[in-house]
Amino acid sequence: MINNPSVLTVRDYQVYVSLGCTPEEQTITQPVLFTCEIIFSAAEDLSFEKTDQLQDAIDYVEVCQALKRAATRKSHQLIERLGRNGLNEIVEVLKRKNSNLNGVVKLTSVKVRPPVESLLGGVSWTCHAYF
Repeated sequence: MINNPSVLTVRDYQVYVSLGCTPEEQTITQPVLFTCEIIFSAAEDLSFEKTDQLQDAIDYVEVCQALKRAATRKSHQLIERLGRNGLNEIVEVLKRKNSNLNGVVKLTSVKVRPPVESLLGGVSWTCHAYF
């Protein structure tokens, strides 16, 4: 990872999605929680820290919209694929915003209520990508 990074965290953004291995499970949308960490390189000159202007910053509303687009575009069988699709959307948002930024995006997706008896904490998948 990056030494002494600056991090933007979007925590527990909930999206109702069609997710599951069986058609029955996919018929009813269910909550998935997303936590996204955008970890900027320590060497980055993050202008938004100085300007205090939204147009210079990574807009977390855009990050949430990207997650929702990826999650609701189609049904997913696996939390892993859902997570990767969300991560890819976030990376595209970052590239459009400022192609000079560098760092790592970490996305954790949590299937809150998997159909497994006595599994109370859900199931999560975490993936990373460099930008």
